[in-house]
Amino acid sequence: MRFPTLILFLCLCAESVRSQPTPAPLGPKETLKSWNFEEATVDKVLPWYQATTDDEKKLARSMAVQSIASTRLSKAVREKWGHDAETVITHLCLTETHEDDDAAPVVIEGDHATLTFNVPDMAPLFLIRTNGVWRVDTAAYVNALGAQLQTAVTYCDQSAVEYDKLADAVIAGKFSTAQEAIDALKKAVEPLDAK
Repeated sequence: MRFPTLILFLCLCAESVRSQPTPAPLGPKETLKSWNFEEATVDKVLPWYQATTDDEKKLARSMAVQSIASTRLSKAVREKWGHDAETVITHLCLTETHEDDDAAPVVIEGDHATLTFNVPDMAPLFLIRTNGVWRVDTAAYVNALGAQLQTAVTYCDQSAVEYDKLADAVIAGKFSTAQEAIDALKKAVEPLDAK
């Protein structure tokens, strides 16, 4: 008699799961805020990028590496000197905070979205909806970069190396103040910006 009771229980559980409402798909801003690059690996974050061609995949990988490195640096600065210093460092890495995400206007045209941030020199974020999920529209960046694609890939890769070095220095206590770390970041990326 226990076997039929178990079957009835499993059927009720299955029906309960089936009757749960399907969560609504996330909008562009909600998707962006759901991404967590802290402690992430490139393979974990690559699905957040829509990339099909070799150029798109190359750029997506470099963008992912750069995003992970900048997030690691921002986190190290936040843990050492707080939110204000983190915001400065994040903006110097040409990326945004959650507050910037909230403030950014978003333009949606069909399955394409563009977010524009109030961060000096930061490019807009191009997103594309595929299978109901918003991802970074790597094709839009490849098209916008044109002949500068390799320069952008190199910049992403080299800046990621600099961000990692600075994060290691912050963690090791090599800077007495947040301003010292900020100045070191400016000095590290200056030669990259000049290219």
